Amino acid sequence: MFLPLLAKSDAILERDAGPCYNSIQRSDLPKPVRETLIDVFINWLEQRLSSKGKKEIEEMLIGQLPDLRETQSGKDLIAIGKVEGKAEGLVKLLEVRFGKLAVNLKKQILKIESDGQLDRLYEHALSITKLADFKVLHA
Repeated sequence: MFLPLLAKSDAILERDAGPCYNSIQRSDLPKPVRETLIDVFINWLEQRLSSKGKKEIEEMLIGQLPDLRETQSGKDLIAIGKVEGKAEGLVKLLEVRFGKLAVNLKKQILKIESDGQLDRLYEHALSITKLADFKVLHA
């Protein structure tokens, strides 16, 4: 399955990548294993063919590249982005309500990686009447 990745030339790799990708897609492996193999295969292709963009690699694989949101890597990146966006939104909420935040408080909020903790802090931020009452609660 991964033999094309060892090809001596990029032309051979480009020629053989599509059938190998399809072979992984159609295998009888459990879905999580298949998805992991596809992620690894695509990542290796992107590394080996670094001069090509995602679209070019997708075309090489006959348009069968999964939507990034459907891959585990994509899901992980989206989750990180959501948490970071929520933290930035909390900073903005506090600044709109109470003015510019102290650098330390802002850094403390932006370091939070727990979605649940950020939800609790949003509720906390909406319930206070002065910034001095805002405390970064720990998970």
